[in-house]
Amino acid sequence: MKKFFSFASLSEKFIRLAERMPVSLLLVGGLAAWATIDVNKCCEVSYRWWVFCPVGLFISVAAALWLEDHVKNGWLRHGATLIGVALWGIYCLLLPQDSALLHLADGLQVVVLGAAFFFANFFIAFLAKNKDRAYCRFSAEALLQMLIAGCFGGLLFGGLCLAAFAIKTLFNVDIDDKVYGDLRILCLLLFAPLYFLANIPGQKEKHESEIRLSKVLKIAGLYILTPLLAIYAAILYAYLLRIVILWELPNGWVSWLVSALALGGLAVVTIVYPLQIAENRVARWLSRYSGVVILPLLMLMTVGIGRRISDYGISINRCYILLLNIWFYGIYIYLFATKAKHIKWILISPVVAVLLASVGPWKFSSIVKRSLLNKVETIFAGRQLTLSDSASWLDELDKDRRIEIREALGYLAEIYGKSSVQAFFKDSVEDQNMRNIFAELKLNELKTEKVQIFSSYSDSTALVNITDYQFWIMLSFSNERQKEDENIEIKQYPTQLNIRIIPQNRSVSFPIRDLALQHISHPDKPEAPIFLEAVDNADASNEAPTRRYLLVITALFGEYYPESDSLSINNLSGSLFYK
Repeated sequence: MKKFFSFASLSEKFIRLAERMPVSLLLVGGLAAWATIDVNKCCEVSYRWWVFCPVGLFISVAAALWLEDHVKNGWLRHGATLIGVALWGIYCLLLPQDSALLHLADGLQVVVLGAAFFFANFFIAFLAKNKDRAYCRFSAEALLQMLIAGCFGGLLFGGLCLAAFAIKTLFNVDIDDKVYGDLRILCLLLFAPLYFLANIPGQKEKHESEIRLSKVLKIAGLYILTPLLAIYAAILYAYLLRIVILWELPNGWVSWLVSALALGGLAVVTIVYPLQIAENRVARWLSRYSGVVILPLLMLMTVGIGRRISDYGISINRCYILLLNIWFYGIYIYLFATKAKHIKWILISPVVAVLLASVGPWKFSSIVKRSLLNKVETIFAGRQLTLSDSASWLDELDKDRRIEIREALGYLAEIYGKSSVQAFFKDSVEDQNMRNIFAELKLNELKTEKVQIFSSYSDSTALVNITDYQFWIMLSFSNERQKEDENIEIKQYPTQLNIRIIPQNRSVSFPIRDLALQHISHPDKPEAPIFLEAVDNADASNEAPTRRYLLVITALFGEYYPESDSLSINNLSGSLFYK
């Protein structure tokens, strides 16, 4: 009888892993080592290592899976894999040294490349013709092993943490909190990835084409997911009928809702693929004709995207949504034409499309940047002015033009950095807050339906008498500052502000929506410190003693978005008192 688990079989798997994927093995070890250095504060670890190691691991695994089918010499395989990882290392070295200088456009490109290399692991070995069954079997097995590795790593981590806690509690042994961080690295960044890599189907096993659909997936695909999608589609069709009758433009959310339905349809096609091979008529109908059902809704999605671009202009995320819409048309037409016989293209085609849209001079981020720069250049007509000169000149423009300039400059500065708008001004804007720049340009006074500015400022020298609180922390938050106080974590939510006191693991939320609306409706109200009281998030709904907090705000600047009823806080200063 074959043993399910033994140390002998485990060691044998790791030996095979070292022979099959030595570069991947080194990258897992490197990631764990750098994480250990970071947890124990031995030295500062550059964010570029966190970019290089995980994505480099995806590249090395993908290269190993492809090369083992085409290159017999092991040294050549590993050398080619190392070259691929080295090229990625050069890319990482070209990233800014300080993470604060990494603009959102560059960060998006890193995320897209990482996701593309990750998903490539599932199909890279099955690009040849008639490999769909092997692809389906391998992907299911890989996902299962990934889930098992995560569960085993989590169980191991939980067990070791419990053991450490027992030692600390029963024997009064002082255990540093860093030990738990080291255990997390050992279990989740070292053991779990190595276990997964060691259990990836081997070179021969991965090309086996015999597949069977488990009863669980059959029930999930045919009897749970399909009826839910049918109900969802009926709701969207009712909405489509409504806008046709009323002859109105679709809601901005329709693109996301139709995308969810289309992705769910593709998930069903993938899940029931084994049934389709077995000539199950329901599975065959779903695989081929689901696109016909979704096609009118895709047209609705196209209209919705067009409306968003028309109302708010071009942006990177809208370009990707448009690409997603075009891809839905293509993949569903392809499935209909081929009777859904080649499902591997459901994963291959979007990875290729996103890579083409994210790398090279034609990438979306470059297209959007050029479009917005051209818009501003057209309005400025070659002018390069000081901020004060620009303010007087902008006063002569109509409101719509000034709104266009504000939105274009704001988007460019946020996504591409302030250096992208420097060419329009003689003054240096690199060290200035964009809100202050807009104030000098007299653009903050623009009232539109899209955004409303709120602000509050009190005299910092005013005396405030606070009693009944034991601890006090000064707060200074800015959405442009990447690094915050290591003892405080501040997060924004649509209508509230969450403050976490890290050393004591305490968290509290303050609702600020009504406060913002009050300052929008009464902008000339005499300013004084703002007092907000709250209790612990965890203690509000149980019988534990309530711990009270007092937030004293001396400066608050931000924006309110009526359409989504949400806030964006740009700057906040004040103090937090608690017991």
